[in-house]
Amino acid sequence: MTAVRFSVLGPLQVDRDGTTISVPGGKIRTLLATLLLRPNQIVPLDLLTERLWGHRPPNQPLRALQTNLARLRRSLDLGPLILTEPGGYVARLRPEQLDLLQFQELVWAADQAKAPTLKGRLLHDALRLWRGPVCADVESETLHRIDVPPITEQRLHVLERRIDIDAKLGKAAELTVELRALTAELRRLHQTMLTGRYQGEEHPGAGRRGREEPAGAREPHREQRNLPEDAPAFGALLRAWRKRAWLTQEQLAERAGLNARTVRRWENGATPRDSSVQLLAEALELDGTEQAVLARAADALAVETARVVPDTDRESPAPRGSCPPTCPCSSGGRAIWPLWPPRRRRPRW
Repeated sequence: MTAVRFSVLGPLQVDRDGTTISVPGGKIRTLLATLLLRPNQIVPLDLLTERLWGHRPPNQPLRALQTNLARLRRSLDLGPLILTEPGGYVARLRPEQLDLLQFQELVWAADQAKAPTLKGRLLHDALRLWRGPVCADVESETLHRIDVPPITEQRLHVLERRIDIDAKLGKAAELTVELRALTAELRRLHQTMLTGRYQGEEHPGAGRRGREEPAGAREPHREQRNLPEDAPAFGALLRAWRKRAWLTQEQLAERAGLNARTVRRWENGATPRDSSVQLLAEALELDGTEQAVLARAADALAVETARVVPDTDRESPAPRGSCPPTCPCSSGGRAIWPLWPPRRRRPRW
């Protein structure tokens, strides 16, 4: 009998007889992930439709769903595992066939164990199954907003219990090493981003430096806000803390009551508003020191991307409703454009 194993505690993965096989992308991948996150449960048709198409289902959703399911079964040879039931579909799996089921089984066994040593060992085994955020490579905003967070919360509770048990067992040395490893990326960011540049990633302003500036252009105006020059890059810092919390961009946006697209823009270099920084800090559950670091990084980014101030000796644009003196319609026309195009200003999100 062919042995098939599914993995959702990280990127979606399917192994057959020990060999990883390719999973089709798009809707088929989302369909499989939705079924695997509810193993041995009948998943209703309307729920599957929502995960695949959100609020914009096709004209014939049932037919489209059946087509995708047939492609899933055919491409991965999953006929015996993905079954049709009244009202929906179900993935019939044993714990050894799905890492999520195996994780939950190990946690249940730890709950039943009496000896702390056995409890700790079982929880260690359960946490080793995780390879990253749940279904990290599955593109479904609804799935990451609704289905993934409860499973991520399970991991966080298990991690807290396991650390507590290890501490009671006197494993202070091992815990110290582990806790240092958990915050290693954050500490490295504090050390390597002191200049406001994230090594290994292109800064949003990179590529513009070195170009010849227009005649008369000045250095960007720096607001006098007494900001240190060692403020870390906001986007990289936000990305690091989000990953530390095992959150996708969609999950962080949901917690903060923001749009996932906005979070992506911030991580790519856009400047956030002060109120948004506070929402992010609360969603990431940052302590006071970390909140101060995040706020300082946002302030430094705002200063760096401040609008370029024109030369003081350059003629000011004419007041709105009148024409510049050299405008062809200055004899009484209603044109209101200045002699030069307005400088662009990076949007504040």
